[in-house]
Amino acid sequence: MLFWGELVGVPIIVACLVLGWKLVPWQREQLLAEEAEREHARIKLLWSTWSRRHLVIRHVATFLPVKESAIELGRTGTELPVNLQRAVGFAWLKPDTDESRFMRILYLIADRFRPALEGLRAVHVVLVLDTFDSTAVDLGAADAAKVFTSAMPGIDVSVEAAKAADCAEWITEQVDTIDGIARLMVAIQLWDAGDAPGNFSEGAVGILIEPSAHATKPVRQVAPEAGSILRPMITGSDMLNEDLAQLVAMQPEGNRLTHLWFSGCGEESAVITSTLHQLAPDQRVDRQLDHMIGLPGPVSGWIALGTALEAATEAAGSHLVAWKERDNETIQLCVVTGTPAHESGKEA
Repeated sequence: MLFWGELVGVPIIVACLVLGWKLVPWQREQLLAEEAEREHARIKLLWSTWSRRHLVIRHVATFLPVKESAIELGRTGTELPVNLQRAVGFAWLKPDTDESRFMRILYLIADRFRPALEGLRAVHVVLVLDTFDSTAVDLGAADAAKVFTSAMPGIDVSVEAAKAADCAEWITEQVDTIDGIARLMVAIQLWDAGDAPGNFSEGAVGILIEPSAHATKPVRQVAPEAGSILRPMITGSDMLNEDLAQLVAMQPEGNRLTHLWFSGCGEESAVITSTLHQLAPDQRVDRQLDHMIGLPGPVSGWIALGTALEAATEAAGSHLVAWKERDNETIQLCVVTGTPAHESGKEA
């Protein structure tokens, strides 16, 4: 009996030891692979969450120098205006001896935003102008404080001036800021001498940003709202394809863009269009704002964002806005989403 035990048992024990010794490294490799996969998924989730942080927009109003509205420009089948290489002014905003054109624009913006500001105790107005002259900026900020304070009784109004060239940087900073302050971004570019054409088209936009505590909620889950501005990306020609692919993979709903808006972009617009077609050959609405509303100016990035946001209240989905600042070779990319009027409680 002992003989048979030794004859059968010893080989079995030896085999178990050998196989067990080989099994342990395999299990270790399997566990390491599974852990690496979980860590990759965790990092991807953190990256996606970070990239999709956004500003919640309560209301937007864009003032363009053409008769077509932002919503009309975003519609398919619209007969688009043609103003390539032209500086187009506000035909309806004639010089007035009693009141400056700048003040009239401020009053018009305040009137458009009065209903949206109801229920707020305070609002911080951020004024962006087409000039870097400190005296003109100070006077503009004082005029804005006068207009918005008188137009919004019962609301504590504060005003600051910001640089026109810092559009994407300012949005990025606000996306990462947690506070309870509602901000009204007001960007205006006007010609200096009334009817005398300048070297850019006139335009203005107002964007009312909800207190940033809302930005931790999923996109388009806070109502009533006009939409969202997601974290922008600043890139260059050498990294445009790679950065664009990364942006499309992380930010748009369903990784799909419905509209493209360009301002101040030259050949980069063709590169963006071509790259997006390779990534996802979907049908998209492409809009060259420089062709429709004329030469871009110092605050055209803000005007492009406002145009896309307002258009997205009808053409819901993810809209990509691409623009270049004057005398700056970097390309700003920003995805905005809109909430249709019937979802946000607004009238169509």
